[in-house]
Amino acid sequence: VLPATTEALGLDASSGQVLWRFRAPSDGERGPGSVNAGTPALTDSRAFIAAFGPSLTALDLRTGAVAWQWVPPDTFSFRAGASGAAVSGDTVYIAGWTWLDADGLTTQQWLMAFSASTGQQLWQVAQAEPAQFVAVVAPPVIVGRTVALTLNVRRQVFVFDRFTAEPL
Repeated sequence: VLPATTEALGLDASSGQVLWRFRAPSDGERGPGSVNAGTPALTDSRAFIAAFGPSLTALDLRTGAVAWQWVPPDTFSFRAGASGAAVSGDTVYIAGWTWLDADGLTTQQWLMAFSASTGQQLWQVAQAEPAQFVAVVAPPVIVGRTVALTLNVRRQVFVFDRFTAEPL
C-alpha cells in the first residue's frame, strides 16, 4: 500500500501493478485529505489509512473496499489531521493535531485508539497544554503495553498504556 498525496494505492507486490485506489475523505475547503503524512498500518487482511481532515479508514487489503471509516463530527473550528496509523492485535492507533486558531500557530495534539475490526473509538487523550508551531508528524509507536507519540518541534515523546490510555 503506497500513500500518494490524496490517495492510497494498493499495489501487486510482484508486478507493481495498481490493484485499487482509495481517495481520502475531504479536508474541508482544501479538497481530499492528504494521506502521505504517515505510513499505512497493515494486517494480513486490512490497511488502515490516516489522513488530514482528519480521518481513519480501514480497507480490505486485497480489494481496497472500505470496511469502516471514522470521520469526526464537524466540531473542529479550524483544520485538523491524523498523521499515520499503527496497529497491534485488534486495536489501531492514530496520532493527530487540531489547529486552535485560523493560522495553525497554536495546536492541540492527540492520540486515539479504535477497534480494528469495527472502527469503534476506544479512547482519546490530548496533550495537556496546547503548543505553538507543534505538529504530530509520525505514526504512533507500539512497544509491549505502551504506545508513544512524538512531537516535531519540541522533540518530546509522550508514552501511554495502550490498553487504558493512562500516561506513563
